[in-house]
Amino acid sequence: MRIGLSVGLLTSFGFPFVWMVISSLTDNRDLFAPGSAWRFLPEHWAWTNYVEIFRQIPLGRYLANGAAVAAIHSCLETLIAAAAAFVMVVIGGKRGRMLFWTLYLAWLIPGTFVLLPRFLVVASMPDFLPFGKFWAASREVGFGNDGIVVGSLLGLDSFFGMIVPGCFSATAAFLLAAAIRQVPGSLFEMAWLDTGSTWRAFRDACLPAIRAPLAVVAFLAFHGAWRSFTWPLLIASSPEMLTAPVGLMTFRDLHQAQWSLVMAGGVVMTLPSVALLLFAHRYVIDRAIVHEAGADAP
Repeated sequence: MRIGLSVGLLTSFGFPFVWMVISSLTDNRDLFAPGSAWRFLPEHWAWTNYVEIFRQIPLGRYLANGAAVAAIHSCLETLIAAAAAFVMVVIGGKRGRMLFWTLYLAWLIPGTFVLLPRFLVVASMPDFLPFGKFWAASREVGFGNDGIVVGSLLGLDSFFGMIVPGCFSATAAFLLAAAIRQVPGSLFEMAWLDTGSTWRAFRDACLPAIRAPLAVVAFLAFHGAWRSFTWPLLIASSPEMLTAPVGLMTFRDLHQAQWSLVMAGGVVMTLPSVALLLFAHRYVIDRAIVHEAGADAP
């Protein structure tokens, strides 16, 4: 029963990805040829689709933008959520209760409701600074022998606007708070007595004790930012600032008939999340489990 359920779930979740990979290796003309719907494997493998998608659009730049945004977003969201959970559970008191209810009320608000207020705040950010070409418009910065066009310093069309407004996750804070509650309180008391610093207790005692939950939250934050579409679409206006999902959507709208190339881009965009999941499971979560098992052993 369990084996059949596992096979059924694996087939349900894995078949769309397998179909996307096969479609990406199929010539676009064969993809819509008569009778192709009944043929699972292509007659001619089109490996050049992966080269062509990089040739027709700057997919490498889109992937680099998305990786930078997702990595920084993941680090900030995990750190902020861990600090909030530490305040709610370990410090507690009036400040902990106030933070808990603030996050709880924010958690009840649907994400789509805050898109417009968040957009207006980000759009007004350049007005907070004196006028200058450095942050008023897109600019070119030197990188080796060439120049790279980047967006504004703050506000719309900026990495700041794409990363920072979405770094506050009440769900991540509650998940880490549940993990911190499983840690003996004496560990934090000893760390505070040894160091005399709340920050040192948070860094040296709290973070190592919840390493596995931190890895889970960091992966979820990275994956959410990596596949995010609506917010980068609202913020980014110049082609040089687009992330991979928005860039592929733009390519699809311009070349609606080249679905095999769109599938190739989708496969390339999926690989970083899969690689990060394997890394987190192999080098972080498994080691944390072994470490906790060794600590519990007599």
